[in-house]
Amino acid sequence: MRIHLGRPQYIAIGFLLIFLAQALYVAGRQPLAGAELGYLQTGEQRLRGQASDAPHFVSPLIALMAAVPVLADGQTSLTDDDPDPLRWSARLPFLLVGLLLGGSLWYVTRRLYGNAGGYVALALYVFSPAPAISARVGPNLVAMLGVFGIFYISIALAHTFYPDDIGFFRECSPRWRRVLLLAAAIFLALGSAPTTLLLLPLALAFMYYLLPDRRRWWLPLGVILVTTCCALLGLWAVNSFSAAALRQELSLSVGVVSWRVAAEWIQRYFASTLWLTHYPALLLFLLLALAAYLSKRRVRYFGNTAPLLVLTAAWLLAVAGLAPDTLAYGAFPLRALPFVFVFLAGVAADVLELHPRRTVAPMLIALLLSHATLGLLDLKRGGGSPHPFRIGAPDR
Repeated sequence: MRIHLGRPQYIAIGFLLIFLAQALYVAGRQPLAGAELGYLQTGEQRLRGQASDAPHFVSPLIALMAAVPVLADGQTSLTDDDPDPLRWSARLPFLLVGLLLGGSLWYVTRRLYGNAGGYVALALYVFSPAPAISARVGPNLVAMLGVFGIFYISIALAHTFYPDDIGFFRECSPRWRRVLLLAAAIFLALGSAPTTLLLLPLALAFMYYLLPDRRRWWLPLGVILVTTCCALLGLWAVNSFSAAALRQELSLSVGVVSWRVAAEWIQRYFASTLWLTHYPALLLFLLLALAAYLSKRRVRYFGNTAPLLVLTAAWLLAVAGLAPDTLAYGAFPLRALPFVFVFLAGVAADVLELHPRRTVAPMLIALLLSHATLGLLDLKRGGGSPHPFRIGAPDR
């Protein structure tokens, strides 16, 4: 089968190559140490059948993703005094995840908002330092891809459930690819960020909203339950078929929140929010998009509201401490960052249709160029260092 690539596909590939160059730049400046080395060594011990004394935050899925290419290359970090040369092999799966996330973001936004929306979302993703910095051994990019896939594959599935009462399995059988993709997205999300379970009810609510026949309420519920069970079976296998290990990985223990802990969360949150001012182009873009969303009825439809709802839910969970996560770009949790780009792309595409392009397009291009310039300068200045403001554990 021959695949024909048009102009939009070539432009998207060009953007993704720029992202790959930035991620390789970060990988070349950051040695393999700390949490990354812990993931790699844990994965090697699991694959060799050895006992592992990994910290509680080490995800078995992430550990195996890092260890498989290293062992496949005939190398190991367990006996080498200098494991730093292994960083390219260990980080390869996460570079691929970053490319897959960028491609998925472009595909979804292009289907929803046309070529303009796809280019805006992909440009924001590529020239944001957070994804390139996260393309290393760790759960961040995997969680971003998993959460993004859960919501938009669920939405795609809900659109295809036509009002024909033919039974659950006969309804799902012609859509088995999307069902498998949804199970894979839940698997990646739970394996890298177990608190994603708290977001699944929102995905189910989206499916109910889009369901053509509301009397078939059991259909979205059955899809979510079946795909979640498949994902849990996969995680059970990753945890060496140990029910205790799986239960520990999926535990959502929050702990006792004291006034001191709450004050620390509030302090870090506001410090991180102030950090957003380092990216004035993105901040201005977001303020303009919110103003357009609130003032124009034609912009307030499901395609633009859904990413805003997911972003709000993830923000509330992060600030409340129920889903500890690195905060990137101010108040935005890292795993919800793609939904920021989807929202901005959708509003930008709608505004381009509602107003003369000769007026809106130069402003949009100026915002994107400013964001790209500041993002590249920040990436060069920081040398790939992670974001200094965090809420909760650094890798979980």
